[in-house]
This record gives sequence, structure tokens and C-alpha cells, in this order.
Amino acid sequence: HLLIGHDEDVARFVAQFAPIERPEWKPPYWGFGVLKENGTMCAGIVFSDWKPAFRTIEVSAAAVSSFGISTQIVTTIYGEFVFGQLNVHRVFARTETANIRAKKMLRHVGFLEEAIQGHYYGPNKHASCWRLLAHEWQAKWAPEAQKAA
Repeated sequence: HLLIGHDEDVARFVAQFAPIERPEWKPPYWGFGVLKENGTMCAGIVFSDWKPAFRTIEVSAAAVSSFGISTQIVTTIYGEFVFGQLNVHRVFARTETANIRAKKMLRHVGFLEEAIQGHYYGPNKHASCWRLLAHEWQAKWAPEAQKAA
């Protein structure tokens, strides 16, 4: 189940799982939660730092498990909202290089690793920078979105 319209609740959920620093998003930002059958949130995605002139946005996410993160949810959030409604050209993300789980999730969605920012999170804590362009998303997920429709 996808939770829409509860941006602050989703942002608090994602922030509590931030492994290095708690993000403080400034409006506008958009949050999407994934709910278990019992109504508890098991994952959240926040889109922030929207720059309409450049059509770029940052994504942050957290999950207590991969439960419920289906192809339909990915195609709905990215396809309908990010690349559809907002008409984003480039989504970017940053995570610690040691965060294998986050890097696996980013790769699954279609993100490509672009760079390593040395000591970004302090001494010996490097950041891995990722991007997903609209045409890359289309190439990977448009056929899945058509199947789900």
C-alpha cells in the first residue's frame, strides 16, 4: 500500500533511519510511504531540493525491510510523479560508500554511480553519488509500467 499526502510523516520516518546525519528537509519536499497490511510504515521515500529550472531533484529513502516495495510502487512513484507530474530530468542520491543495501536498491531502480566524494561525511567516511536520468528510467521501467497498467 502506498501512502501519499503525508509528507511530514514520511520525512520523519526516513530521517530516523539516516545512518550518518539526520536530514532536515525544507519545503517543498514530497514523501511517499510504503505501508504493511497492518498499516505500519515499512519504507519511505522523500524527494527534496527540487530545482525546476534545471529539472533536478534529490531522493532519500529508508526501509526496515524490502517488504512491499514492488515494481508497481516504483513505477508509480518515479513514473507518474517524478518523471510524469514534476517532469524531472535528473534524480540524484548520495549514500555512504559502505552502505551496500542502499547502493543495491539504487542500482535496482536504475541509478548509476557517478562519483565518490572523499571524506564527505567526515574523516574516512566517503559518499557515493548516484543519478537517474529520465531516459534511463524510461528504458528500464516503461515496459514494466505498461504491464502493470
